[in-house]
Amino acid sequence: MILTVTLNPAIDRTIYMASFRPGEVNVVENQVQDPGGKGINVSRFMQINGQATLAMGFLAGNAGRWIETQCKEKGITPHFVFVDGETRTNQKLVSLDTGATTDLNEKGPTLSENELNRFLSAYTDRLKEGMWVVIAGSLPKGVPVDFYTTLVEQAKSLGAKVALDINGELLKANPKAVPNFIKPNLEELESLVGRPLSTHQEIQEAVAPMLRKGIERICVSLGSEGSLFIDSQQMIQVKVPRVTVLSTVGAGDSLVAGYVYGQEKGLPLTECIQIASAASVIAVTKEGTNFATNAEIEKVLPHLQIIKLK
Repeated sequence: MILTVTLNPAIDRTIYMASFRPGEVNVVENQVQDPGGKGINVSRFMQINGQATLAMGFLAGNAGRWIETQCKEKGITPHFVFVDGETRTNQKLVSLDTGATTDLNEKGPTLSENELNRFLSAYTDRLKEGMWVVIAGSLPKGVPVDFYTTLVEQAKSLGAKVALDINGELLKANPKAVPNFIKPNLEELESLVGRPLSTHQEIQEAVAPMLRKGIERICVSLGSEGSLFIDSQQMIQVKVPRVTVLSTVGAGDSLVAGYVYGQEKGLPLTECIQIASAASVIAVTKEGTNFATNAEIEKVLPHLQIIKLK
């Protein structure tokens, strides 16, 4: 069972236009609506590929009830704390001529201390030794910025393994969090260390203090250039094939999901990295927020380049 935590879920509405021009009238060619939020996206990947998954977090209002229903219909076990207000809707504006995505993200409901405590109690009750927990996404209003540290420490104290996928600012605000795996992109890592990183060696040096702190493995995603997987023993570069991009939403979530999926299966590291990278590539070729199947992953694997740099 993979447990995912999405504190600030959303309805992801992806709107496709032939060409997006700010300040002008734009004609919508198509739109797709999905239950979203980074942890929920990971749960969706797991369910599609036959891995049992439990999704936790906060939901509110009609949008929240729609997300809960969608999770059930997709075979995901939901256990969300319902709060006052309305779950956010995030608009993704995709320009088909360039593939560029413009995000319009709402903030979501404001949480109280009592609601946080209700969640913590439910979360702790469902943690089990040896299970993987994926904690991902933004913080709702009213939640302390170091709340992710609390979640990571609680999971690890009970013997769970944690993948933490949050942005650079939140990583900076949670210096005491020591998950098993993190996945900053290059821009987030540069923000975290306060300097530009131009080479693989500079990236490796930048993450070294995090590895010494106890984080087991770090993936630095490089967009269309692939990614670097770094631990205390080695750095592995993954080069990915060029594809037609329909939506970048869920690509990073797919990378995390693929890695954790492989780890849960007890696969060798190289296979975990291959699954993660292939899943991320496939995600950008799909409309809306959709995820790779095992069959699709198998087709991409021969087109990946895995290079051990150390």
